[in-house]
Amino acid sequence: MRKAILFCGILVLTFVAESCKKNSATQNSISSFSATPSLPETPYDYSDRLGSDIILGNNEIITLGRVLFYDRNLSASGNISCGTCHKQEKGFADNVQFHSGISGKKLTRNTLSITGNSNALFWDGRASSLQELSVMPIQNHNEMGMNLKELIRKINSLPYYNQLLQNAFGANEIDDVKLKNSLAFFCSVLSAAPISAFDTINFTNQERLGFRLFHSAEAKCSSCHDVTNSTRNGYFNFIDPADIGLDIDPQDEGIASITKRMSDKGKFKIPNLRNVALTAPYMHDGRFNTLEEVVEHYNSGVKPSKNLSDILKDGNRIVQTFTIDGQTFTESVLDSTTVKTQKLNLTEEKKQALVAFLKKLTDNTITTDYRLSDPFRK
Repeated sequence: MRKAILFCGILVLTFVAESCKKNSATQNSISSFSATPSLPETPYDYSDRLGSDIILGNNEIITLGRVLFYDRNLSASGNISCGTCHKQEKGFADNVQFHSGISGKKLTRNTLSITGNSNALFWDGRASSLQELSVMPIQNHNEMGMNLKELIRKINSLPYYNQLLQNAFGANEIDDVKLKNSLAFFCSVLSAAPISAFDTINFTNQERLGFRLFHSAEAKCSSCHDVTNSTRNGYFNFIDPADIGLDIDPQDEGIASITKRMSDKGKFKIPNLRNVALTAPYMHDGRFNTLEEVVEHYNSGVKPSKNLSDILKDGNRIVQTFTIDGQTFTESVLDSTTVKTQKLNLTEEKKQALVAFLKKLTDNTITTDYRLSDPFRK
């Protein structure tokens, strides 16, 4: 009996100690932020991040968007902002496998970096514009949990937004359109800076080998991470989502959760590679902690999933003939009877070269630019 009482007492004390520890950590985290943003009298100039697209008033709208992006008042708990999960020092991604929302419950997908150009946003491609993207996490009950009407009322009650709204829109109050546009403008400058050292002249021999492999038929990386449509930024985006063979039977349906098509099960957005060395862990579920693990997956770990991308398949090819509108075409396709998952069989030297090249895509200007930093941080 005494042992049972002692055991229960230990459990209670342990629970209390852990709760105090968590509360203390939360309090310390909150206390490191000011209740109002610290901003310069004249808005920062963002024209170098927007290139020739800069128009009068953009700097003011971006400034408003920056404050909104980092304002913890945009969550129902008042403890979480967009910048909580999208950390500047991590290339506007996160450094944990799954972040926790307002309830403390872990989310089910790894945080994507919001830098880079794309027409499919989120892992499941549910948003096609930054305006759409901007308010979805805010309204998600597992993430920031804020009703949009209540959010508008809350923002309009905060005194520091009055002058920001006047500067940006000549208005005293925000609405959902101004909210979405302001956040989208700020997110757009995260996408506009060119990658530093994206020039093979500055590459080491190892990085140059990785660059060649990346664009070769041997490693096939550029088949999905195609630079042809985004040369100025060097993001290496892929337009279409794909199943990359992470699991034979994917438990996360990916874009099929949106399209409701079984042919889309296990397909996810192919993320850009901007600052990829900073954005670990990798994949939609954060299963890989290092770039070495990612490269090894494509080298030897691709699983034969039902919707596996053809790019990741090997086998004999046959010529197939088909007719469209009376015209006959031919194409080379994989013979389904010989299909197997790819095994690149890269040497250790080549795998290390690919990792070295991927690390070369790090752009420290975006991680250190004070104009993109949290104005609430003390």
